[in-house]
Formats: sequence, C-alpha cells, structure tokens
Amino acid sequence: MSRRPRVRDRSVIQHGARVGATPLGAAWLARLRIQPGRELSILDRGRELAENGAVGVLTWAPGHVSARVDGGSGADTQAVLLRVERLGHPAWRGAVDAMARAPQLLADVLDGELPDEVVAAAGGIDCLIPAPTEVRLACSCSTWGAICSHAAAVWYVAAHTIGGRPATLLDLRGHDTDLVGAVRRRAIRNRSRAARTPVDPGVDIVSAFVRVPAPLPAPMPLPERPGVLETLPARPGAARTIRPGDVNALAVDAARRAWELATEGGDAALGLDADTDLARRVGPLIDDQAALIALATATGIDAWTLARLGLAWRAGGAAGVGVLLRPWAPLTASLTPGIDALTRLGPVRSRQNLVTCVERQVQLRLGRDRCWYLLRDEGDTWVLREPPRCDPADLLRDAGLVAPLPPVSRRGSARAGDSRQLTLPW
Repeated sequence: MSRRPRVRDRSVIQHGARVGATPLGAAWLARLRIQPGRELSILDRGRELAENGAVGVLTWAPGHVSARVDGGSGADTQAVLLRVERLGHPAWRGAVDAMARAPQLLADVLDGELPDEVVAAAGGIDCLIPAPTEVRLACSCSTWGAICSHAAAVWYVAAHTIGGRPATLLDLRGHDTDLVGAVRRRAIRNRSRAARTPVDPGVDIVSAFVRVPAPLPAPMPLPERPGVLETLPARPGAARTIRPGDVNALAVDAARRAWELATEGGDAALGLDADTDLARRVGPLIDDQAALIALATATGIDAWTLARLGLAWRAGGAAGVGVLLRPWAPLTASLTPGIDALTRLGPVRSRQNLVTCVERQVQLRLGRDRCWYLLRDEGDTWVLREPPRCDPADLLRDAGLVAPLPPVSRRGSARAGDSRQLTLPW
C-alpha cells in the first residue's frame, strides 16, 4: 500500500503569535468571508492547522497564491489555490512610476518592505488588499461552502507572510514577474518624455537685475534710555525653582547692554570671562542682602566671596576684578612708587604686583592698566573698595591713611621758618 504524500516544507506560525498585527496583515484578515454560522469553527480550525505547521510553503505569483495543507488525523493532503484579481492598470502604473522616480523605493521593495509612497501611488491599502469579490478560493477537499478550514489556514499564513514581508502584495497583485525590468523600462520612458519636453527659457539676467533698488529707510531713532520691563506675575508654586525676580533681572540686564551697544559702541561687557561677569552682576546687589544671599544659594558661592567680587567691580570695573583675582609679575622697578608711598605707614614687603604693609593691614596692587589699587585686610581677606589712582600716594591720601598735602601759598614759596612749623606723620 502506498503512503499518501506528506508536506515537507512547512509554513509554521508560532503558537501565540499575533497574526495581523500590522495594518496590511489586519486588512488582509478582515477580508476573509465565511458563511454565517460557521465562522468560529472554520477560523479556529484554520488557525490550528496554520499553527501546527500543516500549511506548506506558499507559492506567490501575479494573480494567485497556492499551498498544500496536511489535513491531519489520517486525512489527505489538500491543494489550496487562492485566485486574486490583479491591480487595475492605473494603480499598478502608479506604483511602478513611483519606484522609477525614486530608486530607493525599489530597493526597499526588493528588501521586502512596502514604503508608504508606493502604497499611496497604488491607491492606498484598501486598493492593495483584494476585496472579497476579487478573491476566489479553491480546495481539493470535499467540504461544502464558500471557504473550508484548509483555505482558512492558507489565508492565515498569507496574512502572517504579508505582515512580515509586505512587498509580497506586489508579487500577488502586480502585472509583472520581473519588477526590476518593469521599473527600468518606466524610468527609460520617463527620461525620453522629459527630453522631449520643452525647457523653460527662464528670465533674462539683465531684465532681472535692471531695476534700481529703492533706498533703505532711515534708521529708527535710538531710545534715550534702556527699555522698562513689564512686571512679571507673582511667583508660581513653591515647587518651581525659577523666580520671576531673577528673570526680571536678566531681562533688564540684557536690555541695558543692548542699549549700550546701540548708543555707546564697544562690546557692552559681552567679552567678560565668567568670574568678571559674575562680579558685574553682583555689583548692584551689594546693598541688597536678600538678593545677595539668594544669588549665593543659586551659584553655590558664599555671600562674602560674592560681595568681594561686587565691591571690586564697583571700585574698578573689569580691571578691578582682575587685580583682585589674578596677580601678575611686573618689572621690579614698576613697584617703586608703591613701595615709597606705603613705606610712610610702616615696613613693607613686595611680591609680584603686591606691596603690603602688614602693620596697617593695607596693600597696594599695581594693575595691568598701570593704575594703583588699595586693598584692606578685612576678616583675613583682601577687599578692594576705593577706585584706582595713577599715583599711589594720592590713593593713600584719598583713603585718609596719610595727611593731605598743604595748600600752596598764592603769595609765593613759604619761608624756611614757616615750613618747620608743619607737622607730618612721617
């Protein structure tokens, strides 16, 4: 007795896999039409056959897909054929033309994908998925009805295949077995048609630039002062870390710097390094203890260090901050005026650009701008408060550390006896 043939190459759907999870797969399953009253039994049996590997490898060709299904339990192997009407010629030409215009789309299709551009050119998903009236099912079994469990199994496997390789739809509903050749021929026709199309001569270059442009409008007058900021709403909930006052301060600062750029030239302190710019921001806050503490909390720098930076900015601007933070080494002879002036207060020592009188807790510093700056020892840190002077002796006199010079007599030089009556601290 001869044994019945068995299906060797099987299209297995793993148990629990979601068939129809993609839009194309779901649309394919939705087109399955079963006689009323038999849906559950046929669908369940067809899915069972598909998951058990009863469906052989599907053969796809333009207009049909076929496979052999093992009926199981001693049943014969059945041949199933799904005949599908091909796409209308306009839809197929649209898909081929889209791939001819963009070769990357053809590459995607050959990789099994179905780009949205090709789907749209073919008329959309509803056009690519065959309607129930466009499908004819045939099975070698003797089950009466529009569809049997073998055909349902093939339909399930087809949906699974389409979900994993959407381009299979073009193999089924297309008009050409050689898709690459069809796209190449379409591209050649498109190039031939483009070569026969008259070229737009465009506009003569002289005519395009012969018009004399109108003069630019006069610039708007500059404002006399920086703009005034509108008050922001009250502070939001406590969970917020951005305070309206901080935003106000930044906006006011930006408006003032923009106004300085427009009216005074220069760089409006836009070229400052981070430390010097922080000192510039702190300068106006020296007298506002709450604002200074808030800035210290935000920056992680203690309030006294910020205050020293702000005081240095008030006294000498960017040069003052540089003197406070960055010592340098001038020529030794450059320190002579500072040494001579500070010696009047007591013994001094010099290092780099610093001349210090330890007894009086006073220090003179020579800046890179060749001006002298006076610093005092406050809490074991040097603090700059006074503006600079070119003559260090004038700086000490302005600070009240030495007596001022006597007024010059308008009647001439003082006599020797008069000069001996002057009392000076050195």
